[in-house]
Amino acid sequence: MLEITASKKIFGFLVLLLFSVAGNLQGQNLFGQDRAVRVLEQFAEEKGQKAPVVTALCVQASGDLLVSAGDDHLIRVWNRNTGELVWKLTGHQDWVRAAQFSPDGKSMATAGNDREIFLWDMEKGEEISRIPQEEAVCVLKYSPDGKYLAAAGASKFLSLYETGTGKKTATLLCADNDTRTIAFSADSQNIVAAGRTGVLRIWKTQTGQKVADIQGHKRRVRALVFSADGKTLFSAAEDKTLRGWDMATSNQLFSLSSGGAKIQSMALCNERCLATAGTDNSIQLWDLQEKRQVGVLNGHKGSIVALEADGEYLVSGSYDTTVRVWDLSEGIDMQKRGKITVVPVKSIKSIIQK
Repeated sequence: MLEITASKKIFGFLVLLLFSVAGNLQGQNLFGQDRAVRVLEQFAEEKGQKAPVVTALCVQASGDLLVSAGDDHLIRVWNRNTGELVWKLTGHQDWVRAAQFSPDGKSMATAGNDREIFLWDMEKGEEISRIPQEEAVCVLKYSPDGKYLAAAGASKFLSLYETGTGKKTATLLCADNDTRTIAFSADSQNIVAAGRTGVLRIWKTQTGQKVADIQGHKRRVRALVFSADGKTLFSAAEDKTLRGWDMATSNQLFSLSSGGAKIQSMALCNERCLATAGTDNSIQLWDLQEKRQVGVLNGHKGSIVALEADGEYLVSGSYDTTVRVWDLSEGIDMQKRGKITVVPVKSIKSIIQK
């Protein structure tokens, strides 16, 4: 199993020391040992304030932008390649819990405890409009075809909006009033939501018809992800398990234990590799074919509550106030054997304080 650890700060730069500490790599592994990391360290806006925790992340498809948000009400937009802070978007009046780029990357939705969904023009960095909500919003998700935006949280309902008009097209009754995660199938035909009760509720997107309730977990579900072909649904929860479900039958395919960590976030790196993270401050990497853990990424010093992946990068956000961008551009290569690396990363402090 591969384990990677970071970091040390030297002469105004963040230097990431990556090294294997968990023994030899045996057989074919999903990851080589090369793993370049950028750390975006967030600082308090004013003297005497605490640095903001990171509870929301999103990555622009086919673009350079990375967005982080948290308890200081600000939306920070970064260039993920250079670490430059591009914009700080203001308007939210409370903790920001969710952020999502539209599939084309031209717009973004954010929401949180202030009971408003903000829509942003991401070509200009400007607010477009707001959609009032009855309760706090914990999760937002665009459908892959870009036609719908789903929102849920402290309400008993999931709201589905048509992106072209902003019109609410459906109000779907959730399994509880604490929904933490939503997923669309790759063809946008199905939508799933889950939260405190552990039930995975599945609907048809266009009709709002309930397809199934799966009693998936014993504790709160924090993350849902579909496989690329839409045949398998992955769920991760505070009961410390990662599970796979057959969408055709609703039967459980597997259950994997995270050990001692409550899982708080999950991302699909590619068709074979899944990443989960949580309360033990580490990211676990799973081989979906062999159904086993194949790596651990260390470096965060707080619970990791947000993960995003786009095939080239894996991005993690934490209560330790940092965002880490793990470089997968070398490819998740089954044969590769990389060398251990030392990666200098420009300090973000001077950029933020400009």
